[in-house]
Amino acid sequence: ATHAVDRSGGSFASLMKRADCHFAKADFARALEDSTRAIAVGDELDRKKAHFFRAQVHVSMDKPDEAMADLDQALGSYLDAEVLQYRAGVRLQRNDLDGAAGDFTRLIELNPANADLYGQRGYVKRRAGNLPGALEDFQKATSLSETYVYYRGLAHFEMQKYLDAFSDFKRACEVEPELFAPMAYLWVPRSRLGEKEAATDALKKHLESMTDSWKTHFDHLSGLYLTGQIEEAE
Repeated sequence: ATHAVDRSGGSFASLMKRADCHFAKADFARALEDSTRAIAVGDELDRKKAHFFRAQVHVSMDKPDEAMADLDQALGSYLDAEVLQYRAGVRLQRNDLDGAAGDFTRLIELNPANADLYGQRGYVKRRAGNLPGALEDFQKATSLSETYVYYRGLAHFEMQKYLDAFSDFKRACEVEPELFAPMAYLWVPRSRLGEKEAATDALKKHLESMTDSWKTHFDHLSGLYLTGQIEEAE
């Protein structure tokens, strides 16, 4: 660690410790001040750490442009994965979908066996309307972790590939039987494939088995709407 100090005699470590305390107390102005001073006295790696910290302060102060500038400065060290993940989140908040997808691509390059990264990039592509790209990512995510088979089903469903969606939602119900959404979505492709009565019976049974907490969930109301038990979802 560097032994440089600023004009007040504060070292990098002491300034960052103080900035962290201010941040924890939501005193963002002082956290910003101390982290800025820390950047001035830190070595190269210290400065990257401080830029990353200051980016989070800027986000808390609703200053995304300043946060992005700090995140750019924070890259280039062992912190890259954490910085890229955070920057992708900031990009999503700004609706910069291409930028967020790019950050997830870089994260995948750092950790190509991480199912969540493919799933997150698939989510971004789906949100951007790139369904083939989303399907490709959900396919890869599912090959690494079957918990993503539901999201692959969503991509298939939105691409009107109902046989594939049916297969995926059915498998999602087997992988995570406690989840309601796959069963609700399964009802639609089954209905469109000529199995509406059987699909409705299965969904009703699933609804009856749900816990009280789930019964108040919007998805439950949607399920009641799909099965004709209420006329419109509230």
